[in-house]
Amino acid sequence: MLHIGNYYTLRCGCYKDNAQAKNALKNYKPKYKDAYVTLTRRSRFKEKIPKKVKPRTSFEYKYDFNATALTLLPKLSNAVLSEDNSLKSSIKQYTKLLQKQEEKIQTSSDFFGLSIDAKYDQYFSQDYINRDYTDYEYNLKIQYDIFKNGYYQHKKDKQLRLAKSKIFAYQNLINLQKFNLEENLANLDKLSDTINEKYYEALGKMYTDALKRSSQLFKEGALSKEKIQKLSHKIKKYLALEKIYKNNQNITIDKNIYHLLLKIDTLRLKKEQNIQNQAKTASYESNIQNAHIDLAKESKSFRDDVVFNVYASQRGVDEVGYYQTVGTQIKVPLNFSSSEEKELEKLQISALNLQKQAINNHINTSIQNLYQNFEKTKAVIQVNQLDNKNLEKELQAYQTIAKYYIAELNIDFEEKILRLQEEILKNKYESMLQRIQALKIILQLSSLTNIYDFNNLVED
Repeated sequence: MLHIGNYYTLRCGCYKDNAQAKNALKNYKPKYKDAYVTLTRRSRFKEKIPKKVKPRTSFEYKYDFNATALTLLPKLSNAVLSEDNSLKSSIKQYTKLLQKQEEKIQTSSDFFGLSIDAKYDQYFSQDYINRDYTDYEYNLKIQYDIFKNGYYQHKKDKQLRLAKSKIFAYQNLINLQKFNLEENLANLDKLSDTINEKYYEALGKMYTDALKRSSQLFKEGALSKEKIQKLSHKIKKYLALEKIYKNNQNITIDKNIYHLLLKIDTLRLKKEQNIQNQAKTASYESNIQNAHIDLAKESKSFRDDVVFNVYASQRGVDEVGYYQTVGTQIKVPLNFSSSEEKELEKLQISALNLQKQAINNHINTSIQNLYQNFEKTKAVIQVNQLDNKNLEKELQAYQTIAKYYIAELNIDFEEKILRLQEEILKNKYESMLQRIQALKIILQLSSLTNIYDFNNLVED
């Protein structure tokens, strides 16, 4: 038997040449698969095998990684599942108010430009012999204005009022939408903290169990003091990290999106083109540009200063009687800059259309990037799952060896098994964080499209 470091090699025979050794190896291979031929000095081997070889204390290396994956999720007592948060409800209510306001303005009665102008004057004076007398005059006029202060101006004012109300409302909705997204993302960050906490808690428990086993091996002389100290240091480290991420506050998570958490790796988003079209239609920024375009179209024009009306009036004077009049009035300003104003209006509309196109391009790019990132998160989860299958097979093999072999032959298996357990848990931990990242992507798509039922963003 050859003893080097912590390993013993059993010599099964010595031969004069390599050919004889290889021929003898055929007899050992069926029973001892690890048998091999090597060249070494005869003096290095002891002629007698030691009588006492103390076996290592037997340990079971069992770890329920499926249960561990579930513990990475917060308990329901710490995660409040909600149908709607306050900001989401505010967005829905504000959107309904905006629709009612638009309907109210659109259905408001139109002014037809018809007006009544009444005037009455009473005069007091004295005649040439100082006798008091009174005199009066009245004028009653019905007038219909077409342009300035009339029908067309009222229609224009109505459109301006509608466009301005839309701009104000959409700006408020942008703020509410931003606050809602930030709140939901912050809640997912809290969920990530909880997963971090559970991960380091699991690692701490894993190394604590390993320390108990290793302490027994240390007593048997099979482990060095340095390895025990290394395990103790890692336990302290993971306990400190667990404490950093510990959060006793409730986490409010949207019920619909929480249920997608464990299905992320199998989810398929709806067609990218359909989501892009929905986002461009629903975009508050794009709708603000539409309202600005409406304002530009209703900017000052030559017709705004044109006075054109028809009227009928009756005028009466004391002691003279009354008379009736029917007429029309036309007043056209000699404004030679109207063509320049028209050109300016075209330039404004072109600039606003360019801005709207830039917004739509940004929406397309954003959604394209979100879709790519979503597929990346799914790919990482699937790679981790595949890696864990191989690691679990390797772990099972080492567990079997560690259970049945004596300590002198498997002294390093404790560290090997612990490393495999840690890698498996790390893959599950990273996959959980990728699931959170995928949920954030769905939230951003929801914010871009104003689709708050997340099931409408994914394929059935």
